[in-house]
Order: sequence, then structure tokens, then C-alpha cells
Amino acid sequence: MKNIRIGNKLLMLIFVSLLFIIGVGLTGFLYMERMAENTELMYEERLIPIKQMETVQINNRKIDTYIMEMMVTNDPERTKKLVENIETNQADNNNIIEEYGKNRSDYVMGKLKNYEELIEQYSAALKKTEELAISNKNEEAYAMFTNSVKPLRSEIGAIVDELTAYNDQRAQELNETNSKSFQTASFMMLGLLGLAILICGLTGFIIYKLIVPKVKNLQELMKTAEEGDLRAEFSYSSKDEIGQLGASFNSMMKGLRSVIAHIQESSELLASSSEEMTASATHTSKAAEHIVASIQEVSSGAEDQLVSVEKMTQVIEEMTAAIQQVASGAQEASSISILAATNANDGSVTVKEAVLQMHSINSIAEELVHSANKLGRRSDEIGSIIEVITAIASQTNLLSLNAAIEAARAGEQGRGFAVVAGEVGKLADQSASSAKQIEELIKTIQEETRMMITSMDAVKKEVLKGIDMVSTAGQSFESIQNSTENASNQIHEVSIAAQQISAGTDQMVQSSNVIEEATKSAASGTHDISAATQEQLATMEEMSATAASLSDMADELQLMIKKFKI
Repeated sequence: MKNIRIGNKLLMLIFVSLLFIIGVGLTGFLYMERMAENTELMYEERLIPIKQMETVQINNRKIDTYIMEMMVTNDPERTKKLVENIETNQADNNNIIEEYGKNRSDYVMGKLKNYEELIEQYSAALKKTEELAISNKNEEAYAMFTNSVKPLRSEIGAIVDELTAYNDQRAQELNETNSKSFQTASFMMLGLLGLAILICGLTGFIIYKLIVPKVKNLQELMKTAEEGDLRAEFSYSSKDEIGQLGASFNSMMKGLRSVIAHIQESSELLASSSEEMTASATHTSKAAEHIVASIQEVSSGAEDQLVSVEKMTQVIEEMTAAIQQVASGAQEASSISILAATNANDGSVTVKEAVLQMHSINSIAEELVHSANKLGRRSDEIGSIIEVITAIASQTNLLSLNAAIEAARAGEQGRGFAVVAGEVGKLADQSASSAKQIEELIKTIQEETRMMITSMDAVKKEVLKGIDMVSTAGQSFESIQNSTENASNQIHEVSIAAQQISAGTDQMVQSSNVIEEATKSAASGTHDISAATQEQLATMEEMSATAASLSDMADELQLMIKKFKI
């Protein structure tokens, strides 16, 4: 029975109760209906006939009374009235007997047959008695009444009494039958009621034993689980709702144990991860601080580089002015040498003027040598500055590489720093490349300057030789002309070299401007990186605080989980 569902058990109990209630009700209804039929039968077939017989007896006595009064009265009206009363009572008796004779037993019908025979005789004798009384033959009427009417009426009364006794006996039998039916119905109803109480009580007790203790056991297990002991397990196994509820409870406990175990593992992992996150945030903060320091160094180096570039630009501008002065002097010397060559044909008249011009050329050549030496020194200074710029660019590149490494260690938070560090590295590479170009230009300028100095030395020697030749007046104008032509060529070469140097210095100015812009961009970028790194550092500090808070929450979660027993 334990595998029957609770609803079916309750329906079974209700069905049994209804069955017994219906049984008791039907039993009482059937017996009460039978008793009602018997009562109706007693009233209609026994009590009413008794009343009818009594009415017949009363009417007979009334007739006797009316006969006796007719014998003593002399009033015709009264006599007439008495005759009418006698006829009315006789008719009433006839109707009663006729009604009484319907659907009766053989015994009653036999008695009624005797009654009818006697009533005919009685009616005839009564009629004669009435006639004698009306004729005032009272003695004869009385004699007729005494001898004929009264005996017949006594016999008729005996039949009526017998019928009344018969109906009374039948009514008593019906009453006894009703009493027996009442007793039988009472016994049956009490028996069915007792059996219903016994069976319903037993069924209810069995259902109670199958439901209530198991529910109490499940309630105790739930209370145990409520206190944190998740090892509770419902051992009752059945196919009813309690068994299904117990299976669901066991599945729930199993699921809760699994969930609590998973939460415990997750909380431990969370605590470990939060600690690692705290350590990582601390390490990232330190790395960010190191990056900030490196970026600040890069920024300082970029500013120094910017100052150096500005100085280099100033030197290059001064050198450009000097070169332009050299080019102007070379062009002037070239014009003078051409003029000297042109005038060489004029003869010796111009020797003194030639000596003076040669002295002038010598002076100009010395100035050119001086300017060339000055240009060489400026080139050397530019070379030193270029070396400084190259060193700064190298250092900037190294610092950007370190910043990229630190940003890579910082992970996702340092991605922006890696991009900015890469841009700084590119700027450093561009600075190094520009410095290398300037270095090559400086080397070219230095080489051409050396060539110009060599040419100027040659010019000076030629000029000195021309002076000696003019002073000794032993050389011919042809030699002077050749020398002046050579000098003119050399000066022309110097002029070309000076123009090339001037163009190179223009390129150097442009390159230095590019370097200056790149350096300014690098300085601005390092400032941006520094600001971003400061923000990163603040974010790392917030992450560290969050990780610490998360670690505290994980510890609290572990304390809560320890309350459960799995």
C-alpha cells in the first residue's frame, strides 16, 4: 500500500466512507420506506375500515333510536323527519359497506356476504316496523322491533365487530412487522455504522502511519539540513508522493552538497586568485612606477636632446653664414683672378698692380683658409653634437625598449604604454637616422672643407709663387696668365665647393629642424606616457584595493561555507 499515491489513499478512505454512508443511508431508506408502506397500509386498510365499522355501528344505533322515537311520537312531521334520517343512515351504511368491500381478503368478503344477507332481512323488518310505527301500532311495531329487527341488528353488529376485530388484528400484525423492521434496520444501521467506523478508522490509521511519521522524519531531516548538516538522507522508498518528495529531497541534498563543495573550491580559488591579483597589482604598480621613472628619464633626455638640437641648429646657421661668406669671397676671388688673367696681356705696366692684387689675393686666400679652418672647427663641433644626439637617441631607444618590456609585463593594462613606447622608439630611430644623415653631411662638408683648405693652400702657394715671380720680374706674362688661370680654376672649384657646402648646410638646417620637431614630439609623447602611467598607477592601486576587498569577501564566504557539513 505504500506505493499507492497519497491522493489515491485519501480517495480510497473517502470511497470506503462514502460506501458505508451510502449503505447505511440505503438501509435506513429501504426500511423506512417499508415502514411507511406498512403505516400507510395500516391507516388505509386497517384504521379506516375500523372507523367505517364503528360508523356502521353508530348508524345502526341511530336507526334503533329513530325507530324507538317513531313508536312514541305522534307528530307526523317528526315521524317524517325520522324516516328520512333512517333512510339516510341506511344509505350511508350501504356506501360504507360498498367502499369497504373493495380489494378485500376472502375472509372479509365472506363476512360482507353474510352482512348483505342479514341487511336485506334487517331492512325488510325495519321497513315493517316503520310502517307499524307510522300507523301508530306501537305495540305491534315494538314487537316487530324486539322479535325481528333487534336480533338481526345484533347479528349484523356481531359481523361488524368481527370485521373490526379482524382489522384490529391485522393492524397489530402490521405494527409488530414495523417494530421488527425498525429493530432490523436499527441493528443493520448500527452494524454498518460500527463496521464503517472500524474499517474507516483502520484505513485512516494505516494511511496516518504511512504518511505522518514519514513527513515528520522528512521535517526533522529538513531541520537538520537547515542547521547546516547536508549529510541528511531520506531512507524511505516508495512510489507515492512522500517517496517522490524524499527522492527529490535526496537529490536536492546531493545537489546542495555539490554546490557547496563547488562554492568552497571556488572560494578557495577566489581567495588564491585575489591574493595573486593583489601581488600582481603590487608588482604592476611597481612596474608602473619604474615605467614612470623611465619615461621621466626619457622626457629629460628628450628635453636635453631638444636643447642640443637647438644649439646645433644655431651652430649650423652660423656655419651657413660663414660658408656663404666663403662662397662670396670665392666668387670675388674668382672675379679678381679672371680680371688678372685678362689684364696679364697688358704687359708689365700692370706688374705693380699685379703684385698688389696678388697681395690682395694672398690676403683673401688667408681669409679663405681662416674661414675654412673655422668651418672645419664648426664641423668638428657639429660632429660632437651629432655624437651627443646619436647617444641620446640610442639612450632614448633603450629607454623606450625598457618601457615596452615593462608595459608587456603589466599585461593588458600596459598595452597603451607599449604603443607609446613604440612611438618613442620610432622617434628615437628617426632622430638617430637624421643624426646619421647629418653626420654623413658633416663628413662630406669636412672632406670638402679639407679639399677647399688644400685648394686654398695651393692658391696661396700659387699666389706666393706669383708674388715671387712678379717681385723678380723674371717670369713671363704667359706664366702669369697660366697661373692666374689655374688660380681662377681653383677659386672656381672653391666657389663650387662652397656652394655645395652651403646646400649641405641648408639640408643640415632642415634635418636639424626635423630632429627638433621629432624631439619635441618625443618630449610631448613622454609627457603623455608619464600622465597615462600615472593613471595606470592609480588604477593599479584601485585594483590592489579591490583585490584586497575580494580576498576579504572570499574569506567571509569560506567561513560561511564551513558551517555546512557535506
